[in-house]
Amino acid sequence: MLRALAMAAEADAHSLSIEMTQYVNRSGNIELYRVNILDPTDRPWTFFGWNYLADWVVGEREVVSFQGDGGTVTAMSRYTMLSTLSLTDAAIPTRLSYICQQCVRYVTGAMMV
Repeated sequence: MLRALAMAAEADAHSLSIEMTQYVNRSGNIELYRVNILDPTDRPWTFFGWNYLADWVVGEREVVSFQGDGGTVTAMSRYTMLSTLSLTDAAIPTRLSYICQQCVRYVTGAMMV
């Protein structure tokens, strides 16, 4: 069962064409180096590709697609640390009132234009 799930996940990843990208400077010529996240021709890279996909699943990486006239690049971001911002109970009334005040100012300004 696990093998079937892994094969389905691999097929989905291939269909998305997720790539790791990096700019390479070879003697003054800057190129965009791209490698598929689960490149079947490079078996050692596949190990790292699965780790990158696991990072994406738990929200530690992002996948974005850049579409242009010359083609599409679907790239994975670098590792990002998750951070949480907490608000103390005493700050909620003052912060909320400030946000509401700014919203009223924005809407009023937008209506005036």
